[in-house]
Amino acid sequence: MNPFWRNTRTEKHRPDPLDTTVPPPPPPQPREIVCSACGCKIARSGEVLSTGDTYKNFLKHEQTIEGKDREITRLTAELAEEKRKVSELSAQLGSGRGTSHRPGSRVAS
Repeated sequence: MNPFWRNTRTEKHRPDPLDTTVPPPPPPQPREIVCSACGCKIARSGEVLSTGDTYKNFLKHEQTIEGKDREITRLTAELAEEKRKVSELSAQLGSGRGTSHRPGSRVAS
């Protein structure tokens, strides 16, 4: 059956509204998409509408790791400086006295 059978010149060839063989229009798509991994809401255009709690926790974790890395770097530099001071002092003590003392032996007075 022709879907345009009721059309006349004044109807401008529109399909018959009473015809049931025409499929209904698809439902409208949602305006936003929710990420299943992090819970962020994203617009169809790609912009982030709101960030999810999982993503916020991930960012906090990343900041914590960066802070710990900075602290490790600082403490490593301090340790190297202290080792240098200890080696200098041991060199001064060893060269300043003529006698050497072994640990665990008696000290002569």
